[in-house]
Amino acid sequence: VGVGVGAGVGVAQASALRGWLTTPRQWVFASTAGMGGLFVVHDVVSALGVGVPYSLPAYVVAGAALTGVWQAALLREASPKARWWTLGSIVGWSVPAAAIAIGDTGLAAGFGDILATGAILLGGTMVGAASGGILRWILVAARA
Repeated sequence: VGVGVGAGVGVAQASALRGWLTTPRQWVFASTAGMGGLFVVHDVVSALGVGVPYSLPAYVVAGAALTGVWQAALLREASPKARWWTLGSIVGWSVPAAAIAIGDTGLAAGFGDILATGAILLGGTMVGAASGGILRWILVAARA
């Protein structure tokens, strides 16, 4: 789950950041590895018979933090406010993670299922909508 979504969002972001990044492939790799790493480790450890707790929303938010730290380092050359990208990544990925969590609780029967399904189908769009403003603010600072 995390590898595919991380790669897709990373490619879209790298495309939007064309001209700002000198290493767009590293951006995509950071997104793919950062978002997918925890899921891959979980799968390997589980295959070895070790019981490891699994929470899609928690893994998404943790992956967002890892991805954000890595990508913020790549943005440093483009903006003095790059350090804020870690928070932007966490905020952006928390939107679909929260929608999935609400759906998982069953508290909002019907509506919660719609939120969870929407988060899975439109996760990348949700990430972009939630984090795009922060990224724009970071990059505008570079032009100031």
